[in-house]
Amino acid sequence: MQLKTSGVTAESETDEHPPAKPAPQKTLLTLAGKMIIVQLAPLIASLIVARLIATAGGLEFSAYSLVNSINLTVFIVISGILQAIYVLGGDAIGKNDPAYYHHVISAGLKMAIVAAIVATIFSALIGPVLKGLNYDVAFARYSHFFALASCLGIIPTILLVAFRIHASLNQRAGIASAIYMIGALFTIVVSLAFSSRFDSALWITLFIITVVAASQWLMLVLALASLYVFPELRLSGQASSKDVKRRTLSILYAIGWPIGVVVFLDAFAPLFSSLFVGRLAIDAMPVHSVVSLWAVVVSIIPLGLSQSVVQHISVLNAQAQFAARNQIALLAMLLTAGYGVVVYLVFLLWPVEIGQLLLGVSDEDSQRLLAELMPLGGIFLAFQSVIIMAAAILRGIGQTKAPMFQAIVGYLFIASGMQVLLGYVLKLGVQGIWWGMITGYVVTAIIISLRCMRELKPTRNTTNF
Repeated sequence: MQLKTSGVTAESETDEHPPAKPAPQKTLLTLAGKMIIVQLAPLIASLIVARLIATAGGLEFSAYSLVNSINLTVFIVISGILQAIYVLGGDAIGKNDPAYYHHVISAGLKMAIVAAIVATIFSALIGPVLKGLNYDVAFARYSHFFALASCLGIIPTILLVAFRIHASLNQRAGIASAIYMIGALFTIVVSLAFSSRFDSALWITLFIITVVAASQWLMLVLALASLYVFPELRLSGQASSKDVKRRTLSILYAIGWPIGVVVFLDAFAPLFSSLFVGRLAIDAMPVHSVVSLWAVVVSIIPLGLSQSVVQHISVLNAQAQFAARNQIALLAMLLTAGYGVVVYLVFLLWPVEIGQLLLGVSDEDSQRLLAELMPLGGIFLAFQSVIIMAAAILRGIGQTKAPMFQAIVGYLFIASGMQVLLGYVLKLGVQGIWWGMITGYVVTAIIISLRCMRELKPTRNTTNF
């Protein structure tokens, strides 16, 4: 296997006329586009799935949304931990060390397998936990059914994250994009074709969740097949001692767990809001879920860009190309800020129309709530995007623990605390819950952006692993 560096390579000292290389900015945007497609395809499928379930039944949709929020939070945390593969893998590529790259990918796969098993067990416990917390009986029962059905697709979903990172590091993100598009197409076609044959919202939802799980297994099979079809994706298979394997896994975990903590805290406030609304204002749960889902959907742009940024900055940092590294960081932050403004304006101008794309024809109360919450979802997304990008930049230079303090203060204390204060104590309802989240994210965005600026010194390599 020959290591590739997404267009960011060190010039050989023996080459008098090295080949022309594309600008880092161009390769950043190209790779970001591929990573966005990887996430866009399943999210389009998720929107169609959500609409089918929402129009079938309100209580079923609310239960499905909460289960999806919980499982999505777990998935995001695991994906965050596995981002350590970008950091170590990018460092191995920057240093042209294929043997170490092999160890990194192997260790990452082991972490993914363990995490997938834990996530499956966690999903199976959702129903009993909600029942123990005295949620509505029917709501808890539906949640239990949906959580068990979701267990079918968790293992392949997480293993595909490791494959996607490996493909991206080797300039084959397009392969992952194609696989995810096939999976999304399978979900859409089968769900639309057969869901109408069921006569209850419960069975429609269970059927669709099963279809989504089947699509994940289909994509995993295609991913495994691509390892044989494309030679550049095959690992070297170099033998190594148990000590080397253990040390690589230990380093990967040491880098990954702080990322996982930060990502968990980032996802905790939205999850807390869904649990809060489901417990105290279940009638508002469908609209709240729609706004939350749209916030997830539009976040794919900064998420895709952030994954490309981590990869490029880690390579440039390892090669001591600090000026190019900082140019990439500045470009990413400017693009993210501009995107956040655009999303907010769209959500502000057409809140009901956007919400009804998922809810279908809604009553007057739902339309009023959409008009109030969609702009808040836009503000939330704008500041969340800045946080995502600043954290990605810090990860690229090896500062995986840097955002932890900001995340603990901003998410755990301010965002969650303000949700309780505004939503429950001051009786501002669902709007208060959203303003509470926004307050925490504004504080976090400011603090982490300042930290990012301080760390990006023009001649400083800050890798700390």
